[in-house]
Amino acid sequence: MHGPVIPSISLKKPFALVLALGLAGAPASAAECMKPAEAVAEHVRILQTELMVGALKCARRPQLALRAKYNAFVQAYTPQLIGYSEVLKGYFMRQHGPAFRPHMDRHITALANAVSRQSTAMDDYCERIASVGEALLAHVDTAPAADATAQLAQTPSVTRQVIARCPAPDQASQQISQTSAQTTVTEK
Repeated sequence: MHGPVIPSISLKKPFALVLALGLAGAPASAAECMKPAEAVAEHVRILQTELMVGALKCARRPQLALRAKYNAFVQAYTPQLIGYSEVLKGYFMRQHGPAFRPHMDRHITALANAVSRQSTAMDDYCERIASVGEALLAHVDTAPAADATAQLAQTPSVTRQVIARCPAPDQASQQISQTSAQTTVTEK
């Protein structure tokens, strides 16, 4: 497969190119993207959903103990799960104001559906999720709460993030520079 075709654009001012293209790959509005803490909160929700789906999907694989891992995960990380849930709620409140709840509910449902689809598309989903559960539970009994929070943020998920993370200001300018370099601008 070839990459995206970027047409030559004839503009009088290069700045108009940036306006025409926007930030390549970024959401339509910077207000729609997630701040770093919100992206971590969504990541944690993905991990929680993956473990829940794994516990249900892989029930016929008792040697993986996914139901026990999910229950231990929820018990061990309850304070963090509540905190991250509030951060995610804050994102939807920022986006939709007082009418945020249906938007958040739809997002969480769509996320669960995406994880479920992913689980059926991967032959080794149960093993992968068992590994995620083991990684999350490895040091729970001995780690302080701050370490548990970091562990949640750093444990890779099987499913990718759904809402784009806001680029850092210097990343946004790099994206604009890269987009400009990839596009030929001829002045009339």
